Amino acid sequence: MLYLAVFYNPNFNLTVSLILLYHNNITTESETFASKARDLNHTGMKKRAPSKHVLGSSKTNGHVKSVETIRTVDIFVSRLHPCTTDSELIDSVNSVKGDLKVIDVKCNQLRLKYEDLYSSFHVAVTVNVECFKPAIELFSTAEAWPIGVFVKRYFKPRRNGSV
Repeated sequence: MLYLAVFYNPNFNLTVSLILLYHNNITTESETFASKARDLNHTGMKKRAPSKHVLGSSKTNGHVKSVETIRTVDIFVSRLHPCTTDSELIDSVNSVKGDLKVIDVKCNQLRLKYEDLYSSFHVAVTVNVECFKPAIELFSTAEAWPIGVFVKRYFKPRRNGSV
């Protein structure tokens, strides 16, 4: 027969006493939950060693070639004149880029409630992955855009049902 008695101790440690009754012999074992959890941790599955990844850097081995990894910097540009065109905005991005290696620039004019007052664009600048952070920093600075233009990162709207 097995009885479980739980006692509260003033040190906020919950003490469990297992009282085993077997033919009028009473055996008592006391352990805290923390020590029991530590024991289970040590007797459980062993942790795997983290896998080591290697990124090639040899300039002499030219037998195979890696894929060029690209990323897109999405920018929201607003408070532009209503007559601003896609090509004007692309020219503006190309004049600002400087030494940054830009692969492609695409602009989509966004629909607005007051299209006669101002225009807004989603600008997608495609760059190599090595240039991704400098591109974000470059296109997020005030000096890259004309006075009064509002610029921030563009986050694509979620589809219904997706997380």
